[in-house]
Amino acid sequence: MRDYRLRWGRETTLWIGVGVAYGVLLVIAAFVVPIFSDAWGFTTTNAHTLVSQHGIYGVFVMSIPLLFALAIAIALLRSDRRGARALSWSLWGVLALGNLAAMFTIGVFVIPLTIALFLACRLFVAPKKRPASADA
Repeated sequence: MRDYRLRWGRETTLWIGVGVAYGVLLVIAAFVVPIFSDAWGFTTTNAHTLVSQHGIYGVFVMSIPLLFALAIAIALLRSDRRGARALSWSLWGVLALGNLAAMFTIGVFVIPLTIALFLACRLFVAPKKRPASADA
């Protein structure tokens, strides 16, 4: 069994944690934060959350950044595999492009998560390979 605690530095652990926590908060916000309103003049008559307005589709859309954060965390955790770091940067790039595409809807709310995952990928230091022992 591998000991994964030693694989990440403090900075990477911090920014992955911030990214995943922010992704969870986005999903919770989809249920509780009113972002749609039926307004007439200066009075708001009814406020709707993303889930009450769009149903399960709203939950799916708001969970995409969380899924990207988890996928990047797993890719960095498995950095001993070939191409794992390239995969984490590729996933971050797709998330950043998604932010640009959705800038006028939810993209602006995902920017903090994208910045946190960028810092996690950038500050990640791959573990040094241990020299093969003569006993093996």
